Amino acid sequence: MKLLKHLTILFFTSLILLPISYNEDQGLLLAHGDHFEIICRNDGLVDFHHIVLLTANITANVTAQPTYSFEGEIIGQVSYACDPEVHEHKVLYSSENGRSIIEASFSATLKPLKFTRIKLYYTVKGLLNEVNGTWYFRYRINTESASPPEIVLKIPKPSMFHKLIIDSAVPSPQVFIEESHYYDLIWKSPLFIFGNTSTTYIDVSYRIVWDWESFIYWFLLTVGSGFIGFIIGLIPKRIKRFVLTIKKKISLKMTTNR
Repeated sequence: MKLLKHLTILFFTSLILLPISYNEDQGLLLAHGDHFEIICRNDGLVDFHHIVLLTANITANVTAQPTYSFEGEIIGQVSYACDPEVHEHKVLYSSENGRSIIEASFSATLKPLKFTRIKLYYTVKGLLNEVNGTWYFRYRINTESASPPEIVLKIPKPSMFHKLIIDSAVPSPQVFIEESHYYDLIWKSPLFIFGNTSTTYIDVSYRIVWDWESFIYWFLLTVGSGFIGFIIGLIPKRIKRFVLTIKKKISLKMTTNR
C-alpha cells in the first residue's frame, strides 16, 4: 500500500510539470511532450529520432494531432513506429522554401502511470553547414508542446589524431556525454513544462582539428616500445652467447687437464 501511495503521489506530481489539457465531462488530464535525438552527419545531413510522448490520469481513448514546423528540408520519407496502445495513426509532412511541417495524427488508449509513444524518423538538410572547416548547426522548431522539449545533439567523434572543438553552444547544454562514436550535447531543462505553443532554438558551432599532443604521445610510445622490444630481444642472444662461452672454457679446461 505504501508503494502504491508513493507511486500515485509521484505520478500526479509529474503531471504538474506536464503540458496538460483538461476535459470536465470525463475528468481527463492529458499530458504530452517530445524527445528529439538529432544526429549530425559528416556529409551535412542530420538524422532525427523524434519521440512523441502522451499519458493521462485515467484510462481513456484519446486522439492527438501534434504539429511541428521547423527550418530545414526533409530528405526522403518520414517513417514511424507506434506503441501497441496506438490504434490509428497517420503522419503527413511537407517541405517548401527551406521550411518543413510534420503532422502526426493518432488515436490511442492511454493508461495512468504509463507513457504511450509514437516514434518518427526522418533526415533533414539545411541545418548543418560547413564554412572554412567549421560546422554550424542551427535548429528552430515551433511545436504545440510546451517549450522546450528534451533535445540530444549527437556529434560524430573525429578520426585518430583529431579532436573536436566546440566553439559555441547557445543555449548552453546541461549535460555533455562522451559515447563510443558520438559526443552528446543534451538540453533537458526540463523534458516537460506547462505552457503554450512556443519556439525552441539551438545554435552550435564546432570544428575538427589535428590533435598534435596525441600524435606526439603516440610517436613517443611507439618509438619507446620498439626500442624496449629491441633491447629485450637482444637479451636472449646475449645469454646464449655467454652460456656457450662458459661451456667452451669448461670444455677447453677439461681437455688441458687430461
